[in-house]
Amino acid sequence: MQKVGFLFLLVLLVMPLSLQAQGNCDINLEDEVNVLKDAQSQADSGDAVAAATTLQELSATLSAIAEGCLGDDDTLEVAIDEIAMQEFVAEDGSIAFLYPENWVLQDENEGAYLIATSAEVIDAIDDELPESLDVGDRALGIISIPLAGQAFDEIASGILNDFAGDSDFEIVEETHSVTVNGRDAFRAVGDIGDNIRMVFELIDYGEAKTPSIMMVIGLGTVDEFPMTQSTVTAVAESIQLLPSQ
Repeated sequence: MQKVGFLFLLVLLVMPLSLQAQGNCDINLEDEVNVLKDAQSQADSGDAVAAATTLQELSATLSAIAEGCLGDDDTLEVAIDEIAMQEFVAEDGSIAFLYPENWVLQDENEGAYLIATSAEVIDAIDDELPESLDVGDRALGIISIPLAGQAFDEIASGILNDFAGDSDFEIVEETHSVTVNGRDAFRAVGDIGDNIRMVFELIDYGEAKTPSIMMVIGLGTVDEFPMTQSTVTAVAESIQLLPSQ
């Protein structure tokens, strides 16, 4: 059992570095992997205290490597800067936004846009969410919800409470107020299925020609959630409701 635990810890410690550094600096973790092997040997010999101490020191070393690569910016800001984007403008001129290059966009339903890393991911989530996603699979949904004379807070809270009340949806980050694109917004994060983490951002566009809420939903694997969140933030910040809307 100890060996499984330490291999899992290797994934937790090393994978975020490979996901977030993305070429900003030269990361060589050979020495750190050897230290991890030393911790495994200590654990196998029954010296759990020594193994835990070694891991604690290793964690500090890995954090220093990450901070050196990310500089003064936090992980989210670096990830946003490194997402290459392309522009989408609706045929009726009602909305424009940016989304990641090489992703697939589906706009078959009026006022709703589904964007994913591949057509296969869109097919997998179009009708209902799968139990799990493969590493690298991510998707976004952009949906316009008319306010119809109701208050933004009332509708947004109701939508998020509906998700929170779903027995298959486990809240990871409670609903809280944020600012997106200079507008009031709500955000919530939760897990569903075997390894899927979702983020919801509901943004107040009450001053638009058709007062509405723009809901941006992102989903991907739990391990890759920082990239999912940063992509959602980048797309949400780019949304423009054009004069016809």
